[in-house]
Amino acid sequence: MIQAIGDTGKAEDIQTSGTSTKASADRENMEAVKIIKTITHILLAIVIILFILTGFGITNYQIIGPATGGILSKPVSFQLHTNLIIPLLILLAAHIAFTLGKKLQKKQHI
Repeated sequence: MIQAIGDTGKAEDIQTSGTSTKASADRENMEAVKIIKTITHILLAIVIILFILTGFGITNYQIIGPATGGILSKPVSFQLHTNLIIPLLILLAAHIAFTLGKKLQKKQHI
């Protein structure tokens, strides 16, 4: 709290708002959210590519098996494809939530 002489000539207490610390905290928060969004989008892209690749590995195992050096055989592709469903849904939901949150924020500012 800072004391200053007001228009009336009396000492008045002026409360400093601390906006610089709030602004820096907001900036740090925005950077953290941006990093989380980027990681989410990269992981979602990787999971989608793997999901498509393992799907082809199930149906076209004669092509995908040799193309991946035998890593994605039909049973391995099926197991990975089955296990990727939950991470895909979680990352997709996070991606949609980030997008909708951004659109709702823009609507509130208008």
